[in-house]
Amino acid sequence: MKHYTLQMKKDVAQQLRNCRASIRQSIERKLQEIIATAAEGRPAKPRARPSGPPLRFYVFEGYRVSYEVNPLTRKVLVLELRNEPG
Repeated sequence: MKHYTLQMKKDVAQQLRNCRASIRQSIERKLQEIIATAAEGRPAKPRARPSGPPLRFYVFEGYRVSYEVNPLTRKVLVLELRNEPG
């Protein structure tokens, strides 16, 4: 079975590199969990585009990570990393 791969926009990758190590590790750990979970799922039926807003998760200290899982290309694409102080 082909594994899912992780892709990140260049500006998001730069933001991630500028984060503290603990935040970066938390985000990377969660993304690896998402990839593993996606790989365990059933083969998806082809669809044009995912509907609705992108998926997201939050990391301590107010970081929001938006991502999209594409079962056709078997990629997890990180769309946005936003610091949301709260």
